Parts: sequence; C-alpha cells; structure tokens
Amino acid sequence: QVEVSAQVLNRGSDDTRKFYVRLYVNGNRQDYKPVTFGLDAGKDDTVTFTWTAQPGQNELKVVVDDPFDKVDESNEDNNTKTLVVMVNRPAAGTAATDLNIAVVSFEDKSNSGFANVSNGLADMLKERLVNSEFNVLERQEIESILFEQQLNPSNNADLAAASSLAGADAIVTGSVTNIDITESKISLGFLSVTGATVRVNMSYRVISAYTGEILSADSTTGKAEGQTSASFNLGAMIGSVSQISTNVCAGGLRTDKNVYAPGEVITAGYLDPNPPSTFTIQFFDPGGFSVGPPMFSNYKSSTFSSSCVTWSWNPTPSMTPGNYSLKLYDSWQTQISATNFTISAGANPPAWVNQITFGTKEFSDSVVGEAVEKALSTVSASAAGALNDSASALVAQRKEATGNGDENGGEKPEELKCRVISLAGVGSNKVILGGITGNCGKKEGINIDDIFDLYLAESVKDPDTGELIEVIPKTEEPKGKVVILDVHEKVCEGQLIGSFEAKVGDLAIPK
Repeated sequence: QVEVSAQVLNRGSDDTRKFYVRLYVNGNRQDYKPVTFGLDAGKDDTVTFTWTAQPGQNELKVVVDDPFDKVDESNEDNNTKTLVVMVNRPAAGTAATDLNIAVVSFEDKSNSGFANVSNGLADMLKERLVNSEFNVLERQEIESILFEQQLNPSNNADLAAASSLAGADAIVTGSVTNIDITESKISLGFLSVTGATVRVNMSYRVISAYTGEILSADSTTGKAEGQTSASFNLGAMIGSVSQISTNVCAGGLRTDKNVYAPGEVITAGYLDPNPPSTFTIQFFDPGGFSVGPPMFSNYKSSTFSSSCVTWSWNPTPSMTPGNYSLKLYDSWQTQISATNFTISAGANPPAWVNQITFGTKEFSDSVVGEAVEKALSTVSASAAGALNDSASALVAQRKEATGNGDENGGEKPEELKCRVISLAGVGSNKVILGGITGNCGKKEGINIDDIFDLYLAESVKDPDTGELIEVIPKTEEPKGKVVILDVHEKVCEGQLIGSFEAKVGDLAIPK
C-alpha cells in the first residue's frame, strides 16, 4: 500500500468552491477525493490517495477538477502532474527460497569525475534486491576470489567461475556508460536559481554462475530535473573534470594532484600506448598495506578510440595523513607502473565532496542521484524478473554442477589446506577462506564451529617451470586460530580467536 500525495495550488485571483482531484494509474481511472472547502486565491492544499503497488513501471497521474469540471479557469493546461514509479518485483518461488545472488561492481565508463561509481552502484542495487527478499551474497567474496585466482572480471566465464566458487547461482553486473548534465539558469521574479537536467545511461546483465550464459541484459536511461544544491556548482565540477581528464591523460600513470586533503576525491589516469588493454589499480598506505576499493572494482579497459583510462576514489576523511602510493596492474595482476601522492594533515575537502560520491545520502538527495535512482529502479525490476524466470533452470544447473550427493560431503580430507583470500575490512577480525588447489567449503566437509590453525605461508614451486607444487607453513607454530562462522559451497567465513593480525595469503589448516 503506497500513499500518493498531490499538492494543489490556486494560482488565480478568485476563490474557488468545492472541487475534486482524481488519480489515474497507467491511464486507468482510480479514486477521486474532494477539496471540500475549495481554495482561496493563492492558497494550496494536499490531497492523498492510497495505491496498491504493482510490479514494473507505473505511471501515476493526478488531475485537478476531475470529475465534474466544477471550476472555471483561465488556464486548464496546468491541472495535471505525472510521476513514473518503478516497483521492484519481489523474489518468488524458487528464487525466494533457493537462489543465491551475487551483485558485483559495475564498470564506470562515464569518465564523469563522480567517485565510488563502481562499488556504490553495486551496493545500491544489492540493497534493492535484498529489500525484494532475494538472498544476496557479499560482493567482497567474489571479488577476492577473482583476484586470488587471477580471473578477468570483464570475461563472463571468469566472472561466473568466481561467483560459483563463492556459492552464487547468478550474477548481476553492468556499467554506467554516460552521465550527462545540462545546467540552466532559472529566473523567478527577483529570485534566480541554478537548475540542471541530468541523464544517466546504464546497462546491466544477469549471468548464470554455472554456464556463463547471459540470462537477461538491457540498457536504460534515468532522467531528472531539479535545482542544484547551493554548495555544489555542477558547471564548475564539469569544467574541473574536463581539466582533470586532460591532466591525468597526458602520459603514463598520473594523479590529478600531488597533495590531497583527507576525504578529497583522488583521480588517476593512464594513457595506454598499446590499446586495447585491461588495467586495474590499487592504493597503498604509508605502511605498504592496500587500502581503498578492491582491485576488481577498478578494472578499466582502453580502446582504440579512447586509449586513456581513468579512476576516481573518495577516501574517508579519517585516512591517516602521509605518503601513499598507487600501482597499476594488467588483467593478470602484473605491475605495470606506479606513482606517489600525499594526504596532508589539517586540510579539509570541499563541502560538496559527498554530493559526487555514489552511495552517500548527499548524493542520493542531489538531482544526479535522482537520475541514478530512476535508472537503477528499472535495472532492479528487470533483473528481479529475470531471476524469478530463470530460478528453476539455475537450481537444475547447480545440481548438475555439484552432483546430486550430500552437499556436506563426507569426512574432511586429511590434507585439506585453505588460504585467507579476503579480509572483511580494516580492523575486522573476520576472514574468508578459499581453496589452494581445490575448494574450501561444504563439499570438503567443513562445518560451522570448526577450528583452523593459521600460519604464515610459504609457496613451494618447481625450480624449472615455476609451477606451484604446494603451500606449506612457514613456521612450526601457528600465528593463531580461526573459528568457522559460515560455510558456502566452495569458500567459508571465519573469525580470528584472540588478538593477532591475519593477512591475505595466510595458510589455514583444520585442527
């Protein structure tokens, strides 16, 4: 049940008697409500309806002085207001009870200068699907597996393989291809405000985690018009982005500045001398530890027509001041280049930084955020429909892929070894364990509350070929223990027991 409110204003010079306001949904007449005492000149009133939301795109239209046409007016052309509302399809049947969905980072092809586009958009879509009662896995699990297994997220087969390892049945991903902003000056008597028309072009695809088959794909455009925030000049930002793009695409790996305030958007670019290629970047703090978005979400591809790739990242204001490094890798995680920058102490980022950062409240409240929300509503509803329609087939593919035996397998293999493939976050005591040569999940007989010893790891490689032979503990004594909290098809989640530091690559052996 949705409450629909419409504000009605008498812009004329005469008072009116009682009249009615009607709601239409997709062109069909609905209820009408009276404005019982009419409206005096210059006054307004709010009329409220109740609508039972239906899945998909719905056009809500309110018409003043309908029915009966009781009011004589000098202008009958401003009696209608229309609002398009996208209603998410809820998870239904097998999709609601059996499917595991992965939403991974969208690719940012817009070169717009907005920050956190890839991760922010994925998290916004995940929230919509969770609210529609789909079971959505943590994005970091899939992205960590992609990195650990050296898989290319631009390849559907590789993306499907990583998602299947994490226990997903289907993946939703896509790209933002364009964010077009047109500013205009609007004069209202003595008042002048800056308005903007924004168009956001977005595409998406739903992929089977078992076959790499695209189950559904489409593109959409979200459009919004409105007044820009007083603290945020879109025109200045657009000009700034144009200048930044020129600076960071001048050759090699570059950042737009050498020194940043805490929380200020950092823009980097690389001019590819031999396109087309795929690259990713990673930020490192003064201690040499990786920070910022995961490498997966930073994958960008150059083309013959656009050989420069750019990235924008909005670090948290709490980032420690100091000297940071930025490293560029190819799609196989081979380092190509590096550069340095500084986060200064005592400086403040511009007040509008949060308004250009996907996922923040300030961004959602902006006219750009409104356009993104409209496009995302279409993507969410369409993806939900595709998942519902494909659920039975995906469950059948899972059974075929895993065999029809007991998902929990038998006894744990005597030589089972796992590895830390992801840390849950800075300061977190949770880790994701994945297999080294196989898997590390239900089929290996791992259960909740199992205990693993955690060691520094040493890789043993063939001296002639460099091929990995095995991974062994580097020390006799473990650095600590991990208790298993959750088990997926091929990976599991654990929590450190006690106070010690775990690192990606650590070896985990069941006690």
